[in-house]
Amino acid sequence: MVSGFFDLVDGAVARSTNRVSSFGGVLDSVLDRYSDLLVTIAIAVSFIRKGDQFLAAVSLIAVMGVAIIPYVKARANAEGITCEVGILERAERIILLLVGLMVDLLSLTMIVMAVLSHVTVMQRVLHVKRFLTR
Repeated sequence: MVSGFFDLVDGAVARSTNRVSSFGGVLDSVLDRYSDLLVTIAIAVSFIRKGDQFLAAVSLIAVMGVAIIPYVKARANAEGITCEVGILERAERIILLLVGLMVDLLSLTMIVMAVLSHVTVMQRVLHVKRFLTR
């Protein structure tokens, strides 16, 4: 929870103190990927240890979506397209996980993340397609 909070405010702090840099942005993105994947993989491992193969598989599907969402954004940016679309961006994923953990609905949370992360990927891919196939 603490890590998620600081991640949501670090960019604002950098901007307000005039310490924004290109390298800082890249480093922040890389660390975000590590933390996103570490959390979702840890959840999958937890389900594996409990013997729940279905929820372990669902969690691994969520891991794939969580990894691909920022990849689509990065590829879009490389093509000169701003790609800030999608129902489950990083802040929403963090909030969803926090709520799921706090109200003890992690199983449902992972199902929602597995579905909505791939919906977000499709939203971004279609957004990019609109720009590149004009």
